[in-house]
Amino acid sequence: MDMMIFDDDPYAGELIGTIGEEEGLSVEKHLDGVGALEKVRCARPRVVVTDIMMPGMDGISLCRAVRADPVLASTQVIVCSGKQFDEDRQRALAAGAAAYFTKPLEIAKLRETIARLLPQANLAVPVLGAAAGGPAPAFRAKVWGCRSAGAQAASHCVCVEFGSRLVILDAGAELAGATAGPPPADRQLWLLLSRHHSDNMAGFPALAPWLQQGCVLRVAGPGDMTEVGSVFVSCLPGTGAAQAQFYQLSEGPFQLWPDVSLTALLANHPGATMGFRLDHRGHSLVYCPASQLEDPDDVQTDFNEKMARFARGADVLLHDARFSDEDFANRPGREPSGGVLPDDLSTAGSPGREFQGHSCPWLAVDLALKAGVRRLILFQPDARYGPPEVEAMVRACRDRLKESRSSLRVDAAEAGQVLLV
Repeated sequence: MDMMIFDDDPYAGELIGTIGEEEGLSVEKHLDGVGALEKVRCARPRVVVTDIMMPGMDGISLCRAVRADPVLASTQVIVCSGKQFDEDRQRALAAGAAAYFTKPLEIAKLRETIARLLPQANLAVPVLGAAAGGPAPAFRAKVWGCRSAGAQAASHCVCVEFGSRLVILDAGAELAGATAGPPPADRQLWLLLSRHHSDNMAGFPALAPWLQQGCVLRVAGPGDMTEVGSVFVSCLPGTGAAQAQFYQLSEGPFQLWPDVSLTALLANHPGATMGFRLDHRGHSLVYCPASQLEDPDDVQTDFNEKMARFARGADVLLHDARFSDEDFANRPGREPSGGVLPDDLSTAGSPGREFQGHSCPWLAVDLALKAGVRRLILFQPDARYGPPEVEAMVRACRDRLKESRSSLRVDAAEAGQVLLV
């Protein structure tokens, strides 16, 4: 997130937001100061623009609180107020404001100040995680499997560590790499399945060493989990109910631990499929490995807007980008998504069906920009694309973002990749 605006004057908020968007910044607007500090801590915007007098927290108090928070040390604050008294200007500057503007706003000077506080050098790729002398990351994730279907079976698997606690996102075959090492100190593990597909459960047998060392699994996913439980037991005979419990997830929030929350959203993919959001200590990771974002040229619903709300302010977004922009644009049929399709898309005979339920890089980038995401990881590119083609996709996204001076960082998922959040 680049800019967060707090102003109970809708006209002023829209005007400031437009200036930011014209500068290529991601913008979020709020009409009051209710919960303002929590919102800033969650999104960690690079600049906060605030009014003084508004419902909830006033702008001077917000400025003072932002400046007092070590986690927000790099966040700049601009105060824009209808109060033209020098005393208010001095109070704002004493509270740590980088600039003070009176209304009606001087657009040119405000634009110049925003450009000065967020120079293009700072709008390059941001570094995520612990910088030298900076705050430690809230948690870390490691990509074990990110391969789409091809010569080998697909494998989706990401392990997210919250200190000694572990959440496994999909149990693809590459989970074996994680379980070859010692289990986490906290033996209570969560395993979240984005869908009931054999590729997402192929790693079940690899959990045997950890179960033998006393780990307890809580397995959750969309739809009826009875079949998943049967598959699990067939892969790991002898596993009792005390070692593995199964939960059916519906859309909405769920508390994994007191300080770690999960939010689930049904994805635009055939069958029961979900994306997951993990939040901890004001930082967040969103995982959506199989979901088709809507092409502007196709029939539109509100799914893209739902996804933007779901991913809003995320530090890291791992999103389906199976097909290149060119292949997706030229897909046969161009049928709108949403019909009932086979679970195994690779066996579908109708032209264009293999594309349904999946996205392309630029649709994922567009989502990340709308949601104010800090870093986008293009997940599970199709096996037809080798490393040069995947690199070209990433480079094309970065070139387009550079032209717009966006701070969004884009990378392709790679096995072994570690993400500090």
